[in-house]
This record gives sequence, C-alpha cells and structure tokens, in this order.
Amino acid sequence: MPIAAKGVLERVRIVLQDEESVRWTLPELRLWFNDALREIVALKPTAFSTSIVLALAVGTRQAIPATYPHFLKITRNLKTTGESPRLGAQAVRTVDMEMLDASNIYWHDTSLTQAAKIVRNAAFDAKEKNIFWVYPPNDGTGIVEVVVSQVPSGIPIPASNEDDINSYDVNISGSDIYTNAIVDYVAYRAFSKDAEYAGSGQKAAAYFQQFAGSIGVMLTNDGMKNPNVKPSTEQENAA
Repeated sequence: MPIAAKGVLERVRIVLQDEESVRWTLPELRLWFNDALREIVALKPTAFSTSIVLALAVGTRQAIPATYPHFLKITRNLKTTGESPRLGAQAVRTVDMEMLDASNIYWHDTSLTQAAKIVRNAAFDAKEKNIFWVYPPNDGTGIVEVVVSQVPSGIPIPASNEDDINSYDVNISGSDIYTNAIVDYVAYRAFSKDAEYAGSGQKAAAYFQQFAGSIGVMLTNDGMKNPNVKPSTEQENAA
C-alpha cells in the first residue's frame, strides 16, 4: 500500500502531544516528512526503486539521468524504447570490473574492441552512484532496462488552507512499511527544533536512533531474504 501522508502527520502530532499543531505547524511537518523520504533513500537506496528504459551512449561508460540518485541494476537489453509493452531481448550479466580488466585490458578502447548494440556484461563501481559500465562498448544504439533508486515526490504544498490536516490527504508512492520510520524522523526534527528546552535534545536523539535503527534492520532483513543469495551449508543443514 502507498504511504498515507495524512495518517503519518496525525501520528506525528500524537507523538508530539500537539494534536492541533500549535507548536509545530503542518507546513513544518510537511517539510520534514519530505526530508524523511530523502533520508530513507540515502540510507537504503532500494527503498523506492523503479525500472526505467535507458538509451545507451557510445562507449563503455554509461550514466543514469540525474533525477535518480543511485544505479542499482541492469536487467536486460530491450528491442525498443517503448514503455508499454517493453520488448525484452538478451539478459545482461553483472560482473566485477576487475574480471573484465583481467580478460581484456583494452575493453574500453573502441579501436581495439568491437562496439555493439547488445550489452553482454555490466559492471558497477560503488564510488560512482549513478554510473555503470557495459561490455562490449556500446555503439550508441543500445537500449536497456535499468533498476534505479528514486526519491518520491513527497507531499505537495496544499492548494489551500495549509493549516488543515485534510489538505494533506494524499498518497505517496512507495510502501507503507516505512510509515513508522517517517514518524520517527519527523519527531526527531521536531524535537531538534526545541533542543534548548530540557529533555527535547534527548528526545530528538532517541527518535533519530529509532529511525536509523529501523532502516538498519530493514537492510539486514533484505540481505537475509534476498532470493539470489544462496544459503550457507549450516542454514541448509538446519532446514
């Protein structure tokens, strides 16, 4: 289910014991809600992933559009640029860049390595979040399907009456499993605003720890539940 923005803000107001938004206004909470979405993506890039159709540039180095903060995976070649239906072609195998370097040190050089439309292998360097590399070098006509991270658009500025909770009755794309984390993050930002008052700084720190902890647990669980990860011998024996 999508994230119900109004429901999240109502929970935040209960946590803050400010159910009429006297101390912390709804426009403020809206900003912090949207900040929470960006923070979640920064910590867990797969949180709001999507697949896009990407036309490739000439050569081995490829970049995703700047609107997407992280490249996650390349899945397959496509026959056309059309979004619906997407006509698939050959699968793309993800490999380590060092393996490509070892097999052919000239794989980046189009004067020595034949360029092609179809991508066989792809590599990714974690230091460059929006860049990936393809082999063989592309001739500039290739089309692929790529999985990328995205930040949801967030709660828009209300068209009218920004102090009415009903003005925030919108659904945010993504899974509502992040509802609690967003509540914790907004509470952290709210109490940080009052850090000079006794106890507020400690509350802010506690809510941030809850936020970071919940995202950390999700990351761990994602790794354990990844169907592409083979179980260890001990896990197989236990089963």
